[in-house]
Amino acid sequence: MRGRDQDMTSDRREYDRGRPRAGDQTGVCMCSVLLSRRCRRALGSIPAVFCLAIALCLEIPAAWSESGLPSDGAAVVLTRVVEIAEPDVVILGAGRLDGLTDSARVMLLREGDPIVHPWTGEVLGIPQEPVGRVRVFRLQDHSARARLEHAYSTPAVDDLAEFEKSAPGEPVQ
Repeated sequence: MRGRDQDMTSDRREYDRGRPRAGDQTGVCMCSVLLSRRCRRALGSIPAVFCLAIALCLEIPAAWSESGLPSDGAAVVLTRVVEIAEPDVVILGAGRLDGLTDSARVMLLREGDPIVHPWTGEVLGIPQEPVGRVRVFRLQDHSARARLEHAYSTPAVDDLAEFEKSAPGEPVQ
């Protein structure tokens, strides 16, 4: 059985050798995280959850680069979705005075269950699942209406909304 497993591993390496790997555009190889021996051995246990969390944390910046969030050096602001006005329109809890601009792109995120260290009980982090991307179309001082451009899941009240804060008089793309 050991010889057969080694053959399958070497076949897998040959198969992967010429293929582009996820994360290459950002310099991070997702395949090494997802296919590491430690992760495969830990399948079905708590360390497998940590391997998945690491993989998700490495994948999110790649999604941001496609949507244009966040850009280099810009201040990123978090607010919440306060209301769902229509199926494709959300009302955000930030407005002009918070640095939001008309036609700004905003990334919606949903917080998951906290990742807790199994022995100490310390919260190691809270994963954020991308919900979608919206564009602001009506702006007020402390709120904004935004239309859904791209959705991974249905937006809900209390989802996080992340946007780049603009300086006064500076438009955000």
